[in-house]
Amino acid sequence: MTKRIVVGVDGSVGSKAALEYAFDEASRRDASVYVITVFQSAGMFGAHYGMPISISEEDTAGQIRCQIQALIDELLVGRQTKPEVRLSVRTGWSPAQILAREAEAAELLVVGHRGLGGFSSALLGSVSLQCVLHASCPVVVVRLPRARALEAEKDRLPATEAVPGYAASG
Repeated sequence: MTKRIVVGVDGSVGSKAALEYAFDEASRRDASVYVITVFQSAGMFGAHYGMPISISEEDTAGQIRCQIQALIDELLVGRQTKPEVRLSVRTGWSPAQILAREAEAAELLVVGHRGLGGFSSALLGSVSLQCVLHASCPVVVVRLPRARALEAEKDRLPATEAVPGYAASG
């Protein structure tokens, strides 16, 4: 059985750093990388609040897949050793629950300390905290130095802002 590292990616600066860390760790451990991104579809959001919303879940998932795949490709350029990478785009209310479940047989679960949602002043994002509390494997929470995080936040993946309900991991 191949060693596997699971990493949660939502397009935030923190999740990009988590993905870089996962690639480095995969090279050290001779492991594959399983990239998971979770979004709340417009339909799920609308159903929760009793509002019909007709944005296609498949279209949204396709857009997100393209964005995250582009990030993966960008981070793999120039690497001497490139791990086997698998990408999964999922819908759900709880990214942490999905990440913890998918990491059950993994060597490691990697997340950024802050994702796209929530309060930027929090010490740890809700997804990363829930992963630390509930994952059955070791969890690495990748934290950027504050100055780098503030500067890099300006350069986060712009298309994620255009995708309704996109709030995955980190």
